[in-house]
Amino acid sequence: DNPKDNSIKYLTSKGFTNPMQDLYTQGKGSLAFRDRWFLFDQMLFSQQWFTSDRLFWIASKIYRSSELYTPNGRYKNYPYRTRVKGNHLEGFSDHFPIYSLMGFGIKLVQNTQNKILWAFLINA
Repeated sequence: DNPKDNSIKYLTSKGFTNPMQDLYTQGKGSLAFRDRWFLFDQMLFSQQWFTSDRLFWIASKIYRSSELYTPNGRYKNYPYRTRVKGNHLEGFSDHFPIYSLMGFGIKLVQNTQNKILWAFLINA
């Protein structure tokens, strides 16, 4: 399901955060079907990731390296599939992988010019 579908809305209404929502709103997706991008691949996070001083979420992204794209033809720039209609294409998957960057023991702070700085926690 996409981030705006009822199943995902239900989970976010129960306190989970879906950082993939912003990517979907920007028109990005992890799979394509009939010239439309979908974001069925998602990670949901509990509130502890956003309230802890030591564990925190940094970013969630779609991994879209050039070797994962279909190189040519009708589906150029779609994920490079392994198999279509029984034909082996030597691709990887019909979905681009997703990933999240997490932090531990580091805290983001802002200075007076609203520039983000990294502050390291010295005492573990």
